[in-house]
Amino acid sequence: MEELRRAAGEVLQNSESILDFLPPLTSPAPDTLLPLWNEISPHTAPNYSTTCQDLLVAQAYLKTWGSKPLSDGDEMIASRLYDWASSIALPSSAFANITDLDHVSDEQKKVLRDNRLKSSLAVSVISLLSTTFPIWKASNASDIITTLASFTVIEDPWTVQESFAISAEVLQKFITETSSDKNILFWPLIEEVLKQRVKPLFAKTKNPAITPGGRKNFHPIPLPRFDASTLDPETRPWKNNDVYTTSVFAWIVSLYTPENCDHLELHFPLIVPPLLALIDDESLPFKARGCDLLSQILKPIRETNSDILKRTNLSSVFEDAIKPCLLSLPTITPEHDSIRLLGIA
Repeated sequence: MEELRRAAGEVLQNSESILDFLPPLTSPAPDTLLPLWNEISPHTAPNYSTTCQDLLVAQAYLKTWGSKPLSDGDEMIASRLYDWASSIALPSSAFANITDLDHVSDEQKKVLRDNRLKSSLAVSVISLLSTTFPIWKASNASDIITTLASFTVIEDPWTVQESFAISAEVLQKFITETSSDKNILFWPLIEEVLKQRVKPLFAKTKNPAITPGGRKNFHPIPLPRFDASTLDPETRPWKNNDVYTTSVFAWIVSLYTPENCDHLELHFPLIVPPLLALIDDESLPFKARGCDLLSQILKPIRETNSDILKRTNLSSVFEDAIKPCLLSLPTITPEHDSIRLLGIA
């Protein structure tokens, strides 16, 4: 293990690109995951270099392990490794409000670059774990899915081609592995992600137009003319801290089709608040994303003649949310942003 860590340190010291951070390190064929866990678990508050070394060591160890079956004890360790890698991979709040990398300082560029490299390494470790221990078997499957879904939008500033491609591949494998009985394996996990990782963050963005159950509020309490909470970053953690949440939500929205519209209807109370929060946001990119996701949601509803909008009385709520978007006209709104938003809305 010492030789492996030394090799990992040399790779980090000499690497200049992300591809160099994914070397095929070698070590004797292991027969248990315990030595790997003992090697990385003492590092409770590691710095960037130590974390990357740990990830490279884990990557090399798991490559050597291959797809050999795990004992019960190793399955417990694999779940811990999943949890460890997933928490490291999640995009940092350093990416909040980053819209143009050309307008950030050199110091900040380095921070963002380091975060992207670290995330890519961690996603690679998750991928290797999934070859021997399927995600759906892990005790923390919803957290793993959340992490992988964070890298499914290539335009996000924290996503690079490697993390995007690996995440897409592993998520597709997860979908395939659970396709035999999606009602038992797949959709319950998706619902858990919505309830545990998406809803709590968007719930802090209050909207008087809807009830806590995601229906139209017929007796809303009007917001004051000047609502100071709109300036409080704590009311938008999905935007200012947990920046990956919108991408996770977008990935979930992409799963709904006319064939599974029953699950869309079941999840509708969990989907409505994030949609409205995005559309109502003052940032045009988030508004545009919200409008785009609403269009995606409406497609299976329309194709199946679902009456979910009628049952929840939300048609007028969505209309009221979209109307202000139609006022985003040049020259008050930059022409490029205006064209994009008006085209979607």
